[in-house]
Amino acid sequence: MGYLCPVCEEPFGGGEPLANHLAVTAILHGGDHEAWLDETVVNWDAISRGDLADRVVDHAETADDHDHPGEHSHVDVVSERSDVPDGVDADAVASDRTDSSGGMGASRGTGPSGGMSGSPSDSGPFSAVDTDALDPEAQAILEEATAYTRVMAGEGDDESVDPDGEGKES
Repeated sequence: MGYLCPVCEEPFGGGEPLANHLAVTAILHGGDHEAWLDETVVNWDAISRGDLADRVVDHAETADDHDHPGEHSHVDVVSERSDVPDGVDADAVASDRTDSSGGMGASRGTGPSGGMSGSPSDSGPFSAVDTDALDPEAQAILEEATAYTRVMAGEGDDESVDPDGEGKES
C-alpha cells in the first residue's frame, strides 16, 4: 500500500519509505517536514524506523492505485525505449527494476541495514548488459565496479581494487 507524505503529498510505496522521507527531509532541510514531525510524533528522532513508520502512516493518506506520480508502465516504457544503449537487454533491465506487483527494485532485496543484499555475481547488477558488445573501456569500468561492489559486500579481496581508480593487475 502506498502513502502520500502529509507535508508535501509526494507518494511512497510503504510506511518505512514514507518515514525515511519525512525523517531525512527533516534532518537535512528542517522546515515543514521537521515541524510536522515535531508536532505529530513525540521524540521522532529517537525511535526506530519501524516505529516511526507505524506512527506516520496513521496520519497519511493512502495511495492504493500507484506508488509514484505519472501515467506510465515501467516495463513497457523501458522495453520500448530507443535510447537504451547497445549491449543492454531492455527487457532484462525492465524485469530487474520491477517485481511481480509492479514495485520498483524487488529483484534486489534490502538487507537489515537498508542496503542492497545478495552477492554480486553474473546474475547481479550488470546481468542485463551484454559485456561482449561493450568496448574495452566500458568492460573495464564494469569489472572495476563489480570488484568494488564485492569489496563493499565483504566478498572481495581489497588488494584487487585500486582506490585511486588506476586498476591493478590480478
